[in-house]
Amino acid sequence: MSSDVLSSNAIQALYNRLTQVQKERDLLQYLNVKYAQSLQFIASGRSGGFFWDEVLDVCKRFLPNAYGVLLVKESNQSEWSLINNDEINVQLLKPENQVVALPKALMTFSQSPSCPIRKDTNIHQSPEWALWKFFLEKNNFTSVVMVNVTTSTNAAYLVVMLQ
Repeated sequence: MSSDVLSSNAIQALYNRLTQVQKERDLLQYLNVKYAQSLQFIASGRSGGFFWDEVLDVCKRFLPNAYGVLLVKESNQSEWSLINNDEINVQLLKPENQVVALPKALMTFSQSPSCPIRKDTNIHQSPEWALWKFFLEKNNFTSVVMVNVTTSTNAAYLVVMLQ
């Protein structure tokens, strides 16, 4: 067998990765169409709690090993807060506060409306994610898909899907 032929293990690994990337693409396409409208609806004043469970259900359908965090920053505030705290994402809150400090990579992404979707890998090792290092390692998160939505009232939402 020549050295330029891939082993069956390498082919299977590539196939598995392609399948995962296709699932991620399908999820992002679905979220981009469906939830941009819903986030605008929330930005008009309705609570986001009703729709966050639906977002998580859809994400779990496409990415069963993912964990989602929805962050919001109102136009008159400088800090980010969680929508729907749970036992996992509460680890991100500052002591005695409902505010979340964003890692450098997520803050930069949130300030880039021209790039509404991004994926990062090896975040548990990245200095750009050092602020959440304990949270990432404790929960075995190594990659992230981020969706950024800014409203006409300058409120901002971040959907952060960690895997």
